[in-house]
Amino acid sequence: MGLNWEAPSGSKEIFQGSPPAYLAPYLTVGKEFGNFHFLATTGYNFPAESATVTTETYYANFHFDYRLAGWFYPLVEFNGNWSNKTLNFTPAFAPGLIEIDRFDGVGGIFSVAPGFNAVLVQDRLELGAVYETPIWSKHDFNFNSLLVKMIIRF
Repeated sequence: MGLNWEAPSGSKEIFQGSPPAYLAPYLTVGKEFGNFHFLATTGYNFPAESATVTTETYYANFHFDYRLAGWFYPLVEFNGNWSNKTLNFTPAFAPGLIEIDRFDGVGGIFSVAPGFNAVLVQDRLELGAVYETPIWSKHDFNFNSLLVKMIIRF
């Protein structure tokens, strides 16, 4: 179990650094079955206070890998999130003349990310890569991404 806190930071000129701060409690579980490994994380990201624009997101991640030859790990991850974005718009008009109130936008996405992780030097050097693409999205959002990582421990 854990809690992430995201402080409002950055330049307001590029739409950052404005309140609110966000909290994200999460839960992670994992289990090893011989050479097979399972890891799951789920959480909820929400604003700690009210603001003009806020986003609430539920997210989940499921990771599966299998150890081959003691150093190579083919893997697949399934990632999903469901978001609600709210815009509270209260213009300076006479009450009752124009009422705009608030706007809610809801969306979600579920993606798959196959890849590998290789432990090249035990406790010193790892290399990995995953290719991620959506398999479902509420608004037919589409993307392809490639993540390559190298971990050096000293």
